[in-house]
Amino acid sequence: MERIECCRVHARKKNLYYIKIVKNEKCDGCKACGFGRKNHLILPAQSDIACEVGDYVSVAMPEKRVAASYVYLYVLPLLCLFIGLMIPYGHPEKFMLLGGLIGLVVGIGILYGIERLYRRRKKYLPVIVSKISQAKENIHD
Repeated sequence: MERIECCRVHARKKNLYYIKIVKNEKCDGCKACGFGRKNHLILPAQSDIACEVGDYVSVAMPEKRVAASYVYLYVLPLLCLFIGLMIPYGHPEKFMLLGGLIGLVVGIGILYGIERLYRRRKKYLPVIVSKISQAKENIHD
C-alpha cells in the first residue's frame, strides 16, 4: 500500500522535481528517512503533472519497494563485519578487531555505492499524483 503525503515542490532539475517533506506526527519514532537532524527532507520525485516551484502536491511514497531495502541497510554491514572478524581467526585479538573494523567500513562503503546507484531509479522514487494548490508569486512594487 502506498502512502500519500502532502508536500511542496522545492526545485526542478531536468525530468525530476525535488519535493520538501515536513516531519509530522506519523514520523515519530521511525527515523528511517533521516528526520532525526532536521524537520524536513528534500527528495527527488517523478511526475507526469506539470508543477512549478512552490506548488503544494500530493505524493505517493513507494513504501513497499523501499521496505525491503532496510534488510540490506542492517544486514550487509553486519555480514561484512563478521567476515572481517573471521578472516584473521586464530590470530591475536587485535588482528580480529582490525579485521572487523575494516569489514564494517567496507560494508558501509558498499551500501553507499548501492544507494548512489539506486537513488534515481524510477521504481524507488516518490510520484507526484496531483496538484493541491499553485504557488503564490511574490509581487514587489
